[in-house]
Amino acid sequence: MVQVRNILWLTDFSEDSVHALTYARTLAEFWKTKIYLMHVIENPTSSTYGAVDGDYLAMEANAREKSRTWLAETVKGLGAGVDHEILLREGEILTEIMKVETDKAIGTIVVGSHGRTGLAHILLGSVTDKVVRSARCPVYVVRHPTRAARR
Repeated sequence: MVQVRNILWLTDFSEDSVHALTYARTLAEFWKTKIYLMHVIENPTSSTYGAVDGDYLAMEANAREKSRTWLAETVKGLGAGVDHEILLREGEILTEIMKVETDKAIGTIVVGSHGRTGLAHILLGSVTDKVVRSARCPVYVVRHPTRAARR
């Protein structure tokens, strides 16, 4: 019998990744295991974190603060009784994910997919594709149900 343990949910705070949290939470509840909610700050100057006046250090501080706030808000939506831990990392996304997979004995990774194809996929890359190819454990890739593939 398959036993799922220690679920890692990855987020870039997009609607797609938030939708995937439902799957991660359901798996964690069903298997009575811990869920790790993870965001990696790869580029603190990204528009994801909003505009900031100041130097690079101010941008890093802003990215950390916004990420902590968003993750804390996300935890509120998990519901009572779900064993969880927030992980905020900085660095190259795939490297940090693979470290956590090993360090936390992750048994399943859940990630949302933006569904980009063609040139957008080539230019923007796909963290999801890299995770699927690199992870040693099963990876659930969850598409948002109301989005068509972006071509």
